[in-house]
Amino acid sequence: MLNRYIAAALSAALLTALTSCAADTFSTQPSASERDVFAMDTFMTMRSYGSESDTALEASEARIR
Repeated sequence: MLNRYIAAALSAALLTALTSCAADTFSTQPSASERDVFAMDTFMTMRSYGSESDTALEASEARIR
């Protein structure tokens, strides 16, 4: 009976330690670009993420117009 309590306590401690020591990689935001376009009688806001986000927004705007 005592072994069962010890095993449960060790399991709980292990799970707590593994989940609370997560890396801080999720808090960094990727670089984003945003562009406002008025086309087709509609005001649009386009947002793109990543290293080539400006190029992607230019291509998207050219395709829309």
